[in-house]
Amino acid sequence: MHTRPLFVVVLAPAIAVVRAREAARPKAGYGVWTVEALDHALRAETPRIGLWLDTSEHTRH
Repeated sequence: MHTRPLFVVVLAPAIAVVRAREAARPKAGYGVWTVEALDHALRAETPRIGLWLDTSEHTRH
């Protein structure tokens, strides 16, 4: 069996950007969570391993 390297990449746009993206979607993806609560958990409780990218300026197009 062959193994490949494992890379961790965290996409972490700014709260305002996530809020705007979420408002533009036809459905809500956060359920009972708020964007702020999930962002806080990501930044305060997730180990700082891998590559963390601020994707605030990135678009799908």
